[in-house]
Formats: sequence, C-alpha cells, structure tokens
Amino acid sequence: MKCCVIIFLLCVIFQATPLYASGRSESRAYTLEQATTEAMRRISLRINSGSLAVINILSSNANTSLQITRWLETGLSQRGKFEIVTRQQINMVMAEQNFGMSGYVDDNSAQRIGYFLGTQYILLGELINVENENILNIQVLEVETARIIFSENFRIKNRFRQRRF
Repeated sequence: MKCCVIIFLLCVIFQATPLYASGRSESRAYTLEQATTEAMRRISLRINSGSLAVINILSSNANTSLQITRWLETGLSQRGKFEIVTRQQINMVMAEQNFGMSGYVDDNSAQRIGYFLGTQYILLGELINVENENILNIQVLEVETARIIFSENFRIKNRFRQRRF
C-alpha cells in the first residue's frame, strides 16, 4: 500500500510541477546542447555522487530525444561524479519486466526501473512546445524516496528565424 501511495504521489508531483519549478523564470534562451550542459552543471552541484539512469527524454522527434539522452549520459559520466546506467541496460530491464516496448516510460514505472537497475537516481525529461516556445524540463528523482531533488526548465532558442521581407 505504501508503495502505491509513493507511486501515486510521484505521478501527481511530476504532472503538477509548475513550468518554472525552480522559482526562477530565466529569460535566457539556450541551444539544446547549452541547456543540457547547464542542466548537468546544476545537477552536479546538487548531487555529490551516485548511480544515475537517464530513463526518458520525451520529444516529438525520436532523434532529438536520443541526442539529448546521449548528451546527458556522456556529459554526466565525464564529470566523474556519477555511475551512469546506459539506455541499453534500461531497455533490457524494460523488456524483461514487461514495462512495454513503446519507448515511453511513465513515472510509475520509472521508480520501479530504478529499483531493478539498482540506481540511486533517475533522470527524466521532456522537450515541449508552450506558446510557440520550446522548453526543456529536466528532473532527477531519488529512487528510494521518489522525491524530486532537481527540477529545472530551460527555454530553447528557435533554430530558424523568420525573415521579414
């Protein structure tokens, strides 16, 4: 029962996180690469060390999702503070535990995957379009407590500028 309550709260917290959860409403716009680099820097400041799995970065484009995931995995592992669980390990656990083959991981299954992988932290993210603006949200959850220990939003620069004629 306690596990069900924790999972329910995890879902509510993730869905109810305000767009600017950190209390900051930065006006600075980042490229995707700059945003992931800044997210890694801030995560490294918040968490001293541990094992971390980058579970899922949602985006309307699968290649963009994969690229953001790779930047995060590579950058966090290079910082030397984290033991990173790879996407291949996560996929293997998902297949073995029948979490689904769609590639989508919700908050309920994310915590269970963290338990199965033996990680201390899981990183989730989403690239969303809000009012013609792209926002990258990155969250890190502590697996044992399902507590959000990091949540930041980064405004992403548009790739193309419209020309005025």
